[in-house]
Amino acid sequence: MKYYLLSFALVLSVAACKQTTGFDSKELIGLEKAFNDNPIDSTYDRLITRYLEVMQEHKDDKKLVEDLLYKASQASKKMNNCRQMVIFLNNLIKNHYERQDTPENLLEMIECLRTIDKNYAADILSICFAEAFPNHPKKVELMSKLPNQLPPEQYLVDLAKAMFPDTGNSYNKDIAFQYVDACEAYALVLPNSEKSPEYLFSAAQTAKLLQTYEKCISLFDWVIEKYPNHPKAENACFMKGFLFDSDLKDTAVARKFYAEFIAKYPKSEFVDDAQILIQNLGKSEEQILEEIQKKSQQQ
Repeated sequence: MKYYLLSFALVLSVAACKQTTGFDSKELIGLEKAFNDNPIDSTYDRLITRYLEVMQEHKDDKKLVEDLLYKASQASKKMNNCRQMVIFLNNLIKNHYERQDTPENLLEMIECLRTIDKNYAADILSICFAEAFPNHPKKVELMSKLPNQLPPEQYLVDLAKAMFPDTGNSYNKDIAFQYVDACEAYALVLPNSEKSPEYLFSAAQTAKLLQTYEKCISLFDWVIEKYPNHPKAENACFMKGFLFDSDLKDTAVARKFYAEFIAKYPKSEFVDDAQILIQNLGKSEEQILEEIQKKSQQQ
């Protein structure tokens, strides 16, 4: 089974399924002490589970979530759990890029990725790092490990071409996963680039093609939340409703997102489409065709 390596959405399902409780800082301090005194799987799992619960329960407290993300990444580092460390650092960098330790956190991510033999992801992060931090003392060392030193934009163009090796409808699934990771990596390291929302939207469409719908939704949300004034935010908002309508067949959620889209972008060229789609939610193609024929006969 394929997994995206760069998963930016925190997996909070365990915490979300539990009833929220007040934040007991003494309990958390106790779990941290137990882990630091005896860093084994059981103490690590209990600590990370509680971190996730607290982040879910207090998700509006950005400073608390930021601190816990960092602590979770360092606990994962202590356990040599590179996969988990990458996830926590991703979330930390994405939502708190202004931190002074962002370059160092990125370097730790790259090292982790190479440790677990995810060199293609390490390569694109390294290429973007060199562009984002051209004067960093580690730049030369990073670039020396690359098989080629293409600009990050060219790297993504080449991946996109390789994803569709012929003019037919077939595509290379492995490269498609890599392309999604690479687009995310670009936006993570170069969030202020004008191309970042475009790459994220393209990655979302690719995730939709791969039928990894949770990933697709998280990428649309990234565009909407981080680039609200970019044209792709409008497209992403509409596509969320369309995804739940056409792919996930969840008419209630689709109706909700279509309505949000109309309210948020009342002058959009897609408003008429959204209104028609709302009217047709839950109807079969035969029912829609029959209604069209009746309207045609009445005119």
